Amino acid sequence: FLQSSASLDFSRKSFFKKVQNWENKIPNRFANPQILLQGAISTRNSMIDIVDSITLLADHIKIKFIGPISNYDLEQIKTIAHQKNINSRVTYFKPVPYNQLAPHTWEASIGLCLYKNVCLNHQFHATATNKVYEYAACALPIIVSDFPSYREFLGNESWVRFANPDDPQSIADAI
Repeated sequence: FLQSSASLDFSRKSFFKKVQNWENKIPNRFANPQILLQGAISTRNSMIDIVDSITLLADHIKIKFIGPISNYDLEQIKTIAHQKNINSRVTYFKPVPYNQLAPHTWEASIGLCLYKNVCLNHQFHATATNKVYEYAACALPIIVSDFPSYREFLGNESWVRFANPDDPQSIADAI
């Protein structure tokens, strides 16, 4: 086991390298704002509340989901986006190989790491989730669940905002 785990490259510099034109990349992120949720996409990860939050924001702000999702949850996203007339603002991409994830992250404006309070793992894994550090490796500001453990470990970071994962208005305010 140790031999195989040593070859894993999660959140390593080999995958998350500084991009060319760094000076232009950051300002360009906000010309066409795109909110990114990478990783498992489900109702347990505030998927519906995130889609609802987009309706509370300016029309040019979009959300991009990238990662595994059940057919049921994907249909929910499509249905909600259609009902709220925001189809063009909500996109979904299938999972990509890990070494192809960084370019998606560099293009985003804000990263989301929102989990609902449905289990102890969601409440206490603030420093255990790769997503937070993958976003940070790409100099991406993030929004995380407003749980005490997240505030304890990330509360002093200027690049982190907190939101109630059950409240679209709270998510929109953090964005």
